[in-house]
Amino acid sequence: MPYFGSASKVTEVLNGTRSLSLNMIRKLSAGLGISADVLIKEPCDKNTISKDINWDAFPITEMRSRGYFEGFKGSINELKAYSIEKLNQFLTSIPNGLSLKTALLRSAAHLRSNDKETNSYALWAWQVRVLQKAQLEQLPVKYVKGTVDANWMKKLAQLSWSDQGPELAKEFLNRHGIHLIIEGHLPKTYLDGAVCICASGNPVVALTLRHDKHAVI
Repeated sequence: MPYFGSASKVTEVLNGTRSLSLNMIRKLSAGLGISADVLIKEPCDKNTISKDINWDAFPITEMRSRGYFEGFKGSINELKAYSIEKLNQFLTSIPNGLSLKTALLRSAAHLRSNDKETNSYALWAWQVRVLQKAQLEQLPVKYVKGTVDANWMKKLAQLSWSDQGPELAKEFLNRHGIHLIIEGHLPKTYLDGAVCICASGNPVVALTLRHDKHAVI
């Protein structure tokens, strides 16, 4: 590895018997897009942390391909070497990301056979990604409790006649303080969509637009 030097140095660093030098930190930060702050911190004790979080259960390969790890430019093997740090950075990018409560989900998982169980860690990562996108949006108003009623839903449904229905629906939702986020599902989530609340208190409607013969959208 060009960032460490010899193979023996790589092994020593990964095993925790050698600390990163300032020169190594600079090369890793520039070459892989890893924050210097992350590299300077004391390494995480994976055995201790995994008592609460199974870091290996996150679908990091798919997350990497979707751009979940912003700024990371290294290979999948390099990502795995720093998976705990990068996942922790990802989860804490939103308030309470490490203790995120499950959203109200619409899923076809119950139609699957027992050998295809839902991956709760993939669901967790997907919800964090949705909330990341929501917190970047600036809605014109705050959501007012009680806005969504039968009459409001009727007005929303009437937008479906137009070829621009999806754009009009998003505009309609935003105008009432509701985010509409499109984010493809991760493997073993079997998601059609979800509803959750972002840090600002505004509702978030998230859709995966997943094509599945069992799903009814």
